[in-house]
Amino acid sequence: MELSEFKEGKIYRLKKKDWEAPTGEVVPGKTLVCKILDPVTEHNSSFDDGPASDEAVSEWKNYLRVKNLDLEKVHLLHPAEVVSAEQLN
Repeated sequence: MELSEFKEGKIYRLKKKDWEAPTGEVVPGKTLVCKILDPVTEHNSSFDDGPASDEAVSEWKNYLRVKNLDLEKVHLLHPAEVVSAEQLN
């Protein structure tokens, strides 16, 4: 999917792509319920050990910034990893 297909502030049920484990086994993609947050900026995103570089922030702008509502955690998710999205609100 593409960044433009998601609306900030909306909640989606997202189905992630299946992936292949190093053993060759195909692992089914997870389904997540996430709220789409405002895009990455130097003010709302950082590394665990400190501020992110301008280069990192620039790269991260290609990702969705989401809050996983089951885990209550904020993380980045590349839209190409999403195979389907159902808007819930």
